[in-house]
Amino acid sequence: MARFSYQLGDIIDSQTLKADALHHRTDVFATGLVVVALIASNFGFRRVDGIMGALVSLIIFYSAYAIAREAVNPLLGEAPSDETIMEIDRLAKTFDGILGVHDIIYHKYGRTIVISLHLEVSDKGSAFDLHALSETVEEAIGQEIGGMVIAHIDPINMDHPQYHAIEREIKEIISKDRRISSFHDLRIIGGALDKCSAVFDIVLEKDADEQDRYDIVRSVRERVAKEFPGMKTAIRVDPSFVYSVKDQKALSGKGGRT
Repeated sequence: MARFSYQLGDIIDSQTLKADALHHRTDVFATGLVVVALIASNFGFRRVDGIMGALVSLIIFYSAYAIAREAVNPLLGEAPSDETIMEIDRLAKTFDGILGVHDIIYHKYGRTIVISLHLEVSDKGSAFDLHALSETVEEAIGQEIGGMVIAHIDPINMDHPQYHAIEREIKEIISKDRRISSFHDLRIIGGALDKCSAVFDIVLEKDADEQDRYDIVRSVRERVAKEFPGMKTAIRVDPSFVYSVKDQKALSGKGGRT
């Protein structure tokens, strides 16, 4: 029964059946120890009964630990491998019209997989075409990786006369700061360079507290301002912190966050 349960659990990827296999195997060992204790007691070796009882207890504890260890990840969610994230990124970028991919999120709970990602595209495409593109990407990733896929469309306006110059400068600034891994969703709002605003997101190399996030954003903002005086910036730190250049009180009383 143990062998059958494990083989079937391996075929259908069921941790429940594999746990049941361990349960059957534990019963075999526990029963064997009990039989040894009974035989030994009949021959007058009564201490063996206590020893066998302790061993049965250890087997039960080990079995419970092994089952719990295998069940925790499927219940709480398993982290994806780097290869899985890279494969999702590669699949999305194979389609014409995809300018960039970011915010890839992978959830796996047992056999349930949910994937979400953001696709950077030109804002010149129609809503119908962009929706069709997102569905095509979802279908391709779903067939290759599996699970339910949700692709969000992020339209990017690259027609601003200073867009590429601003993009290159931000890239240069980001590359010199080891605390930041990348940036995305650059949007230029307004016409004249001294009257426009640059809005973009940055991704940190590792998690940081609120004060560190504020300090990083302020550093980037000041360096951008040196290259493009008069241009305002609004920087969002993935996943949920947004900082603005408007004069507001800082966390320490000198700056601000919105």
